[in-house]
Amino acid sequence: MLVLLMFKILEQIICKLLAGTDVSQEEEEETLCTCGNPSNLYVQCDICSLWCHAPCVNYVKEKCEDFICIKCLYIKPIDCGSTLVIVPETLLYQWLAEISKHTVMDSAQIMVYNGVFKEYINPLHLISKDIILVTYETIRKELDRVRHHEFSIKLRRPKSYAYPPSPLLAIKWWRICLDEAQMVESSHSKATEMTCKLLSQNRWCVTGTPVERDLRDLYGLVNFLDYRPYSVNHWWNKLILLPYCKGDPRPIVALFSKMMWRNSKEDVADELNWPKLEEQEHSLSLSPVEAYYYQRQEEFCLKMFNAVSNQVSEASTSLSDLDSTLVNKLLRPLHKLRLACCHPQLVKNGYINFSSFKKRYMSMEELLKKMIVQAKQEGRESLRQLVAAINGMAGIHILNEKFQDAVDAYREAMYTWNNYKDDYECDRLQRIHTMENLSNLIKEGHSSHCCAVSDDQLDSLAAKLRSEYIKKQHNNVNAAVRALSVAASTVKSSLNKAYTIQDVHLKSEVLPLDNICHGPNEEAEVHVHVEEADDNIEINAEDLVEDTDDELNDDVEEADKEVEAKEVEHFTVTVINKAPEFHWWSSAVSWSIANDLSSELFSSLQYELNLFPDFIFGFHSLIGFQYSVLNFIDTLQNERERILHMLNNLTHSTTESDIVAATQCHFRIIQGAALCLFCKAENALKNYEKLLFSQYQIRTDDNASSRSSSVYERLLKCMLSFLITKSGPLSLIESGKSYMNYLESLRNEFKFVTRLWMAAEQQIRAYDELSMAAKRFKLLPSSGSDHMQINDIFLSHSELSSKRLEFESDAKMSKLSLERNLRQLTYLRNLTKTNDSEEPSNCPICTGPLQRNDGWAVLPCGHCYCLECIYSLICRHAPSSHQPVFLQIEEAISRKVQLSCPMCREKLSSHEINFVKSSLLEEESLPLLKGSYSTKIAAVTGILLKIKQNEPSTKSLVFSSSMQVLNFISHALFENDIDHAFLTNKKQYQVNLKKFKTSLTLNVLLMHLSSGSKGLNIVEATRVILVEPFLNIGAELQAIGRVHRMGQTKPVVVHKFYVKNSVEERIKEMMSNSAEMATSLSAKDKYGFTVDQLKKLFC
Repeated sequence: MLVLLMFKILEQIICKLLAGTDVSQEEEEETLCTCGNPSNLYVQCDICSLWCHAPCVNYVKEKCEDFICIKCLYIKPIDCGSTLVIVPETLLYQWLAEISKHTVMDSAQIMVYNGVFKEYINPLHLISKDIILVTYETIRKELDRVRHHEFSIKLRRPKSYAYPPSPLLAIKWWRICLDEAQMVESSHSKATEMTCKLLSQNRWCVTGTPVERDLRDLYGLVNFLDYRPYSVNHWWNKLILLPYCKGDPRPIVALFSKMMWRNSKEDVADELNWPKLEEQEHSLSLSPVEAYYYQRQEEFCLKMFNAVSNQVSEASTSLSDLDSTLVNKLLRPLHKLRLACCHPQLVKNGYINFSSFKKRYMSMEELLKKMIVQAKQEGRESLRQLVAAINGMAGIHILNEKFQDAVDAYREAMYTWNNYKDDYECDRLQRIHTMENLSNLIKEGHSSHCCAVSDDQLDSLAAKLRSEYIKKQHNNVNAAVRALSVAASTVKSSLNKAYTIQDVHLKSEVLPLDNICHGPNEEAEVHVHVEEADDNIEINAEDLVEDTDDELNDDVEEADKEVEAKEVEHFTVTVINKAPEFHWWSSAVSWSIANDLSSELFSSLQYELNLFPDFIFGFHSLIGFQYSVLNFIDTLQNERERILHMLNNLTHSTTESDIVAATQCHFRIIQGAALCLFCKAENALKNYEKLLFSQYQIRTDDNASSRSSSVYERLLKCMLSFLITKSGPLSLIESGKSYMNYLESLRNEFKFVTRLWMAAEQQIRAYDELSMAAKRFKLLPSSGSDHMQINDIFLSHSELSSKRLEFESDAKMSKLSLERNLRQLTYLRNLTKTNDSEEPSNCPICTGPLQRNDGWAVLPCGHCYCLECIYSLICRHAPSSHQPVFLQIEEAISRKVQLSCPMCREKLSSHEINFVKSSLLEEESLPLLKGSYSTKIAAVTGILLKIKQNEPSTKSLVFSSSMQVLNFISHALFENDIDHAFLTNKKQYQVNLKKFKTSLTLNVLLMHLSSGSKGLNIVEATRVILVEPFLNIGAELQAIGRVHRMGQTKPVVVHKFYVKNSVEERIKEMMSNSAEMATSLSAKDKYGFTVDQLKKLFC
């Protein structure tokens, strides 16, 4: 290879000297092309002599003999009469349809420009069209190819191939028209920057919402129109913005009256004869299950918000003045609360974690069961904290030598957990601590009272608890061992299958490697062959100095192939001798060389490797690839055997010394302590994981990281795909597939390996917890003592009083929390009875039946009352007979009266009362739905089902600001046999839109507010459903405008849904009462709101 390189350099120097070229001062010519194919036909610019590939610049000699490159066209742009229309991607096909509809066939030349990234279009070709359509997405990408000389870095050597710049800048258009011009309102976006660079005689802006947030939106439009001096930011602020802020609107009125032509719907309603627009508001009351969840979620979100808002010094600070990261944190609780109004399962990482729930869509019955489980967990934690505080007080009493008080405290702890045993199980460790310490005090004669439980049973009960506690961990370890054994047997089965397939094909090898041998002598002979081939190549290269260039290249390439073949042959022998069961990949390399496919195989492997830019263990040849794979296989097998051996030792031979070592290593860390067996196993597990899974960032379009297969496994898969594509030997393909299955089984086995390690670690932790369970506080000795142990907890005499007060305070708070948890659990259980049609019999106040007047009230404490009694309790007088009881109660609840439960005296507010209805008293009767859904999902689905039954041909649009909500609505529609489609996927966008417009059965279209509320013309629909109140009035009007617009001939009905006594109702009131709040709350559009105004949405 070195000789070949020297010949190539010598050849270039000789050719340049014979041509009379000064090698030291040579200037390389630049080619304006990215294809890199030197065999293409070249064409030279008549002005700058720049060479271009004729196919790449769309040059046709018959049409134009002269050629001017794009660089020279930039010097003096071409004047033309064409119109450039820039539109959102979602409206591109609608523009094409409207142009075709309003023009005579072939009278206008129309073209869609897809960008220089797709195909370079000669500017001379563009100016031959009347209308050129381009999307904002394309415009943003074109900015990277703006004028060739802009933002370029001066390199030491000029580029051999240059990127062609955007042809849009080489033309001075007659007219540039921006549809949905609010897309360029931000002066810092790429679309704004690129559109301002375009040259034109006339500039138009078309928009239905020129102001979405505040007056600053208009500057982006003025900047594009280049209306000087107001297009300069300084003069805009001084001449327009500042006077307006001081209360003088005359400058802005005078400016826009000259440059704006505005027609409101009211101005042209009579002329266009638009149909009537009707709005219907649907106020929804959450079911008791949802109401309970919402109240808890609201408390959770308010804590989240307060934790973040405390970082803001002043509550009057505007969100636009805060860091975007902080704004996102402030808005996240609000987003969670809005999702809770639609369906509790939509909330991620909220009051209840639904990640462990297997079903994608949860019914309300399943939600109730989940909340009961959550309430039990919270109650158990409160009980544990209460007993722990009482035990702590007992320990303080012992240190103060008040032994009888300590005995009483321990007995109180026992009484506490026995009192709640029907609802909650107390923590075993706390019970062990209580029983063993109480038993010790009794044995020491410090008890003067008898106990409900025989004193001689305390030790046996504590021992039983210890046995149950450690038995649970043993069972977990045994279950993990059994699961791992099953996974390991699957790995062994995959391995045996690979052996079998390899043995079948090993004797009938189809590869053209007749000299492959399996003994050490033959392997040495291959070494000799390789060395002789190297010597022959060097001799032949010296003899070929006087040959022609073509003969030299052919001979050197042939010799190079011979060396590569000998090296691969030698390596294949080594692999077969070392691991004969897995030599398929090495044989595949040999097959590719024999069939002149080695370079193509290497390119495929390099391409796959380039997807991992952080992977440092690369290779530069197929031999290097083979050595890397062989090393990977050896290391993988060794690490697997190592971790399995360590886990076997951990699960079968845990000793007291192991427990002490683990305690000193990572439970209660001691400086200088050696690593325990569990930490060593953890490190080995991490090393094994790095071999099985990808730990590197994959270079993809969305820059998403992957934890799937490892880099080497992906390379082997690439080689297997190469064999299949090139119709390689079936033996190698089958061997490759069997080995891929083996690697897949290893990755499946890994999760069971991890589970066993975690179970073993939890078991050792349980031993440590049991050793600490009975320990209590000790007095700090006045001087150092050799008997002080690491696990002992010492207190000084001065700390005893403060510590006792701390435990007393904790006990009071825990008891209040426990009582509250018990009331909530009782409330949820009553809801379960309601769902099971087990209605409570009588009201505890009037002793009348609860279910009269179609329902009853359930307080947060869990007690139930009839509607008349609860109304009297709120209003202090008898209900009137002129209105339904529910309507009277709703009016009374709006006063937010503070009251107490007559049974338990629990303080509560009237808006916390929930109601169970025996029959629905809705203004409109909805059809019966299939399935159990949240109130919001059921209401939206019910409206659509009612429309389908009463008006089968009516089409409806459903808008939401959350794709998650739309997915849940889609599930409900599917269950109730309502045909529908989404308008979100770019690939299916136009297909679904066209199908919705033309189909007789597809009558519901689900659309995200951001992607489907602007510009679209969907007059085929006559119903608009807004699932929740939006924080952007402009976007809401745009959504309605998709249907109620020019061309609509039928009346339009808009259905607006919101949940009463929730954040949705507060958003609705705020947006309707104050025009200043017509503001978009997002990370990018965060103007108008203050932190204090945002907080009011939670209260």
